[in-house]
Amino acid sequence: MRVGSASDQSTGRCLGLFNHPTSRAFGVDRILGPYGLDNAVAESFFKTLKSEMFYRDRFTTHEQARRAVFDWIEAFYNPTRLHSTLGYLSPDEFERLAHVA
Repeated sequence: MRVGSASDQSTGRCLGLFNHPTSRAFGVDRILGPYGLDNAVAESFFKTLKSEMFYRDRFTTHEQARRAVFDWIEAFYNPTRLHSTLGYLSPDEFERLAHVA
């Protein structure tokens, strides 16, 4: 299965694996900012996911794609990827510091 995107603009609509119900199944929650839903963070995540993984890999099954996404998030994105919205910390480091404080 090849997963692509219909748009990288404000709607961030995706085809295949990352339609709305599937996003919920993967535990992708809406991110709320001070004025409600903050799409910028979610759009940045999916743009990074697509450019660093989906545009270079091909998957033959849904399960293969699901495992690859899980591995990418848990082994790379959360522990090492720095985010400007988190003060240039990784998500794991940001959470660790938030629990210490």
